[in-house]
Amino acid sequence: MVPVKNEDEAIQVANDTPLGLGAAVFAQDVEKGEHVARRT
Repeated sequence: MVPVKNEDEAIQVANDTPLGLGAAVFAQDVEKGEHVARRT
């Protein structure tokens, strides 16, 4: 897990890798989690 300050930073961290993208979103608010997952 990588702690982040906000949604934009989470997207940046998830997309900033030379090795490929693999991500999971954990959220108490399901709608917010789905929104973030669609942005990655």
